[in-house]
Amino acid sequence: GEVTIEFMQWQDMTARLEEVRTAIEGIEDFPPLGADEVEIVKHEVMRGVMSLVITSDTSTEDELRLAADELRQELLLLPRVAFVDLLGAREREIRIALDETRLRRHQLNIGEVVSRIRSSSVNLSGGPLGTDSGTTVISTLEKHYTAKEFADIVVMAKHDGSIVRLGDIGTLQDGFAEDPLLNIVDGASAVFVEISSPSGINPQRVREEVEARLTTYELPPGMKLDTWLDRVVAVKKPLTAVAGSAITGIALVFITLILLLDLRIGSWVAIGIPTAIIGSFILLVPLGQTLHIMSVIGFAIVVGIVVDDAIVVAENIARYRDSGMPAQQASIKGAREVMAPVVVGVLTTVLMFAILIPLDGALGQMFSTIGILVFAVLMFSLLDAFFLLPAHVSGSGQLALWPLSQLQSTTKKGFDGFIETKMAPAIKFSIERPITIILVFAVIAAIAVALFMSDVLRFNSTGNRLDEQQLQLDLTLNPGSTFEDSLEAAEQIVEAAREANLITGGTAVNSINTIVGQHRPMETTTGLSEAKPGTNLASVQLRLNTLPDREVSVAELRNVWLESIGSIRGAEEITFPQPTGYSSAGIGLVLQHPDDEQLLAAASELKQRLTEHEPIYEIRDTLEQGMLRYEVHLTDLGIASGLTSALLAIQLRNRFFGLEAQRFIRNQDELKVMASYPFERRLRQADLRDERINLPNGRLAAFTDVATVRETQDLAQRQRVNGLPSVSITSNFNVSATSTRELGGLILGKWFSELQQTYPGLRFLPDGTTRDTRKILNMLSITFPAAILLMFGLIAIQLRSILLPLYMMVAIPMTIAGVFCLHVLLGYDFSLTSIFGTVAVTGIVVNDGLVFLDMYNRIRRDDPTMRVEAAILQAARIRARPILLTTITTIVGLLPLLYNRAESVEPFLNIVVSLVGGLSLAGISLLTLMPAVMVLIERWIAPSLPQTSN
Repeated sequence: GEVTIEFMQWQDMTARLEEVRTAIEGIEDFPPLGADEVEIVKHEVMRGVMSLVITSDTSTEDELRLAADELRQELLLLPRVAFVDLLGAREREIRIALDETRLRRHQLNIGEVVSRIRSSSVNLSGGPLGTDSGTTVISTLEKHYTAKEFADIVVMAKHDGSIVRLGDIGTLQDGFAEDPLLNIVDGASAVFVEISSPSGINPQRVREEVEARLTTYELPPGMKLDTWLDRVVAVKKPLTAVAGSAITGIALVFITLILLLDLRIGSWVAIGIPTAIIGSFILLVPLGQTLHIMSVIGFAIVVGIVVDDAIVVAENIARYRDSGMPAQQASIKGAREVMAPVVVGVLTTVLMFAILIPLDGALGQMFSTIGILVFAVLMFSLLDAFFLLPAHVSGSGQLALWPLSQLQSTTKKGFDGFIETKMAPAIKFSIERPITIILVFAVIAAIAVALFMSDVLRFNSTGNRLDEQQLQLDLTLNPGSTFEDSLEAAEQIVEAAREANLITGGTAVNSINTIVGQHRPMETTTGLSEAKPGTNLASVQLRLNTLPDREVSVAELRNVWLESIGSIRGAEEITFPQPTGYSSAGIGLVLQHPDDEQLLAAASELKQRLTEHEPIYEIRDTLEQGMLRYEVHLTDLGIASGLTSALLAIQLRNRFFGLEAQRFIRNQDELKVMASYPFERRLRQADLRDERINLPNGRLAAFTDVATVRETQDLAQRQRVNGLPSVSITSNFNVSATSTRELGGLILGKWFSELQQTYPGLRFLPDGTTRDTRKILNMLSITFPAAILLMFGLIAIQLRSILLPLYMMVAIPMTIAGVFCLHVLLGYDFSLTSIFGTVAVTGIVVNDGLVFLDMYNRIRRDDPTMRVEAAILQAARIRARPILLTTITTIVGLLPLLYNRAESVEPFLNIVVSLVGGLSLAGISLLTLMPAVMVLIERWIAPSLPQTSN
């Protein structure tokens, strides 16, 4: 049994662990008789580094295991290597197979034999003994560690002086646990050596140490060592792809700046990008951030954002320089004038990205990195914009290098001409016809909302993000299936994998690992998942070639593989598990009901409905039937003979399951010494019925006289959530055929309502991906409004007005409309990642709007008699250039990432789509819609304000 306790964020886990330990220790008569000691563990975050595999065509299981043990010991000697586990190898065990006839001959039972073993195999100190030569320690060192040593234990001394040793009444085998297990790679026997690193240790350093040691490490003859999976390299490839996009973005931003600004200003603004990024490391390292896929994506996203404040400062300086002001004076005045709005604008951007930091769940924690990174980078960009940039652009004159100067002149004239001939008239029109502009944007917003509500823009909380290195299939046959049945099914799956590889071009699959007797453990945030044995279980894992060597995507290969498998006799469940951090689009829920029968009926009915719904596949639940069970009950004769249920159960358990005699550590392995009947004596129901039971009076009775047997079958596991009987149901679905929102409405709306009418008292809880999605959305429903209010307060303080920040808020709906529209145009589904991007882009848009309103406020303050229309038009014309420049550079910086097609990166690109779409429409709305709203409201609240023609 297992109990999992989940705590809220920001808890002191060490204190909580001690509280749980104290509570469990206070439970009376716990653990129950025959159970192992309770193991209380606080899960630590672990990251897979490498998976090594030792293969051989000629070595025995013992030889392979010994070689794997020796390699593990060598690796654990390395300074940075702390966790090395073996996978696909049975646990070592000493099994004592006691002969029933010999036990009766000597009038012994298994309990008495085990008691002799425990009292004979012991190390015990007798304490100190004072002698003339000093203190001497008395010790009894009789602990046994091998089957041969245990065989010499005396279990009986007879009156005639003869003795009976353990080896005389049974056969001892120093081998492995009895559960059968097959682990092969491309036909050769194999054992995997899994290397992990805890948080705080750089996986790259661990990998380097391991690689260095393996260059000189030699295996016994006939064995081969290979790297099965390299997680560090797997991370490096997408990192390289994203880093390439980031560098391309920096180059595009630099080109844009020097074309639209002069060479001196453009160069120094662009230099602020690497300056801020490198400077951010000073904050990121103490904050515990490391270089991984999400941090690099964050750097790529921030490329365009980081120059926004510098562009505003540089543009204002250039404006004063162009008016004839001396360069040094222009630098000081231009920087000082926009300092307040720029600082507040950066804080609003940081604030909206900071919403990502406290997000929970695997996906939320991945994106929290971006929030921390943006904070660090923008803090250093502020320092650059106000302390370095003004000094560097204060030089007299402009740098002009032909033919760049000619190209700059042409580009600047075109850009300025666009502002004068296109944007200025558009701004003027919005001021003169505000109702028309508002209606146009209202229609755009209505269309965007309609796209979302009509499911043209589908909401899928998470997309498919599949592991690029491996593809695993887990098979579960019906309970009671033999090991041979599972092996036959696994061979069918392997053949289907080879066929799928040929169908998809023959370049996808590198090697195939087959494990029969258990499911292959997957990587989780706390290390490898538990490997539970079962003769009805098997796994087939494909090691994949990397792109571009592989011509097909992982999702396409999976679909073809599944089609090639066809029907498997006796298959109960086929799934494609993914390591933590990877997932398929799916839904999950937990059904709860106080009555077990009602709960099972409701869960079965829901599962049947899911099975019949075509877009849904890979349905899993906790209704798995367990193994066949023989329920044993005492007869009246058995009770009359003095037997109790406990006495009968102990005898049967000792003989069939076995009784643990000892447990000890040998060569880093924990070995059990188990005593039981021989394996071939425990195979059939007849073996149970032929048993002779020891009665309390010392006599023997036939099992069938004192007990009856009833064959039953129950669930493999019982689940309780918050104390209520529960059943978990999870499934994946085809994102091209349906969406999370559509399925949620169908399952939780229609189906669940119908089930509640049939089964009153039925409840549900979100589970898996659905639970993570709901937790994130619940968190955002609190943090997003709070951030908007805080942002409103910052802007109101800076502008000294309650009304002006409200004007800026009209850009937020248009930002969301732009996000929706670009998702539809590019064919992306709306996801949680899209929501993160929408939240973040809101802060960027407000940054641009603040610069506009600050100028408007300044103009009205300098000339209170100026007409509202004139003040708005003047502010818009002055700020149109920096607003458009910041919008263009941000979008240009994001474009390379938007068109990055790395498989592991693509699921995260929705955040880029949101940023680009939101900025595109919001930039236009800031210069047209916001002036229109301002004109209407300003006219309404101040109709009697003295007006002058301007």
